[in-house]
Amino acid sequence: METLSNREPLYHSWTDFLAKTASQERLAWCESKAAKANRRRLMSGKAAIRVTRQDVWSILERAEGRCYYCGSLAVEHQPAGSWQGVGRRVGTLGHLVARALGGDNNLENLVWACAWCNTWPHERRWAATDHGGHYPEGVDVVAANRPSYILSPSQHEAAERQPIQRRVRKFLAENPEVAAKAFVYNRLTGEKHPLVSRMLEEPEAD
Repeated sequence: METLSNREPLYHSWTDFLAKTASQERLAWCESKAAKANRRRLMSGKAAIRVTRQDVWSILERAEGRCYYCGSLAVEHQPAGSWQGVGRRVGTLGHLVARALGGDNNLENLVWACAWCNTWPHERRWAATDHGGHYPEGVDVVAANRPSYILSPSQHEAAERQPIQRRVRKFLAENPEVAAKAFVYNRLTGEKHPLVSRMLEEPEAD
């Protein structure tokens, strides 16, 4: 019996995805991703920069549908019901620096990501094969050579700051009173709380 976890990928490669989908269908999908990125959020308010469907398409096309975090081909829509079995095949638009931490919709902060990596940061493993991870050229090839087209040069610098951002998120999760004060401060002033700003500037401990 076929289940989501053992189902064959809907698209076997980036070329296959382009061949099986119409341009308007792809742009409509990108439009939905842009709308989600632009909407007001509880922890970050209104986005200062609005992303367009063409912006999203340029990010998707540059990545050739590959997840920035694990490298899986992620060009499927999220299925109804449980999607855990194909989470690394579902495509989403992600932020290198979360909006709640001061990131915005500027293009250098946006990447294409699979739904699994975008939802569960601790599951971000290059060439992961669980949750439907799909690598057209073979997982061994992907594991040995991270494609350069996934990142623009300036994104490497932002990626290097992710451990610091994870540390801040962990601190706020463990200190809800501080997190609440930081949230109120952000909503009233439009800026990060001074404590959060200091933590983001501190280097990682050796």
